[in-house]
Amino acid sequence: MKGLLLRRRGRGAAGAAADALRRDPAEAAPAIELEAVTISDAEADGAQRSIVEGFDLSLAPGQIHCLAGRSGSGKTSVLRVATATQAPSSGAVRWAGADVAQLSPDELASHRRRRMGYVDQGGYGDPGADGPGQCADSCDAGGHYG
Repeated sequence: MKGLLLRRRGRGAAGAAADALRRDPAEAAPAIELEAVTISDAEADGAQRSIVEGFDLSLAPGQIHCLAGRSGSGKTSVLRVATATQAPSSGAVRWAGADVAQLSPDELASHRRRRMGYVDQGGYGDPGADGPGQCADSCDAGGHYG
């Protein structure tokens, strides 16, 4: 039944995180939340370079969002962390209140297929479509978004 949250005993943090993702999307706010996220990368000489430091973001469900900024400002890194295809150096990433660090790879993939559309800077799909159109196409492809 849609919106029904089943609680099971003995499933721990991973089970609770997966249960949070099963809630009706309208009940889940925010859809994606980044809290104090820092993203670092190693330079060729081994030194750490901060790409983003202490970044906070809260995205409401059921909307299309756009992240814009100058070249090299960390947009792609933030999107990869928000979609859990890259781990942050520090901070928390939550989807519908569920800590993504507690989810299995299968749970992460299932949630992405059901609830996210993401167009990376390379784009894909209909070459004539704009960014929001490509994102809408990716959401509709699984027949589960909306």
